[in-house]
Amino acid sequence: MRAILGSSVHINKPIEYGFFKRWFGNGLLISTGEIWRTHRKLIAPTFHLHVLKSFITQLNTHSNILVERLNKQVGGKSFDVHDYVAESTVDILLAVEYTHVEYWDMAVAMGASNSRAGPAARLYADHYPNRRHTSVNVFRRLELRCRETGQMGPAHHVNTGRPRNLRTPDLEDAVLTGPTGTSTQHA
Repeated sequence: MRAILGSSVHINKPIEYGFFKRWFGNGLLISTGEIWRTHRKLIAPTFHLHVLKSFITQLNTHSNILVERLNKQVGGKSFDVHDYVAESTVDILLAVEYTHVEYWDMAVAMGASNSRAGPAARLYADHYPNRRHTSVNVFRRLELRCRETGQMGPAHHVNTGRPRNLRTPDLEDAVLTGPTGTSTQHA
């Protein structure tokens, strides 16, 4: 068991992870093998029990908010718990990463405090209201639309901080229209 769990060979990610590589680079989330192992060793101290204990107050506060929101749904018709948990996760991440003032500024900037969803999530939901699955074209179109509306600046490499190479107009057109020139937009 230790050989399998400790192996850097058996940590391949599903193909869907590749869709995020342009946004997140080859960091811990996307990478495999030695790159993953090196990044994991660097981040491991962040998840030490002593560090995590310092976040108990924020975790409890936001967990209670989640429970209150879920309690309002009790006795009603069935609902998708995913949205509630996702929103709570974003709130918790913002709360533990930023100071109180920074947290609310970031939440407002992301649209989390008013609409309970960030700009990218709203664009996705508006464009694909009945879809939960993803495809590379969905995320590419989403990224392009965010850039067009000014809701997303140029992507920067996670490790170097340098701007990434942006797509050429030809590739952008291919992504928006599909390989045969027909629109890949869905109603």
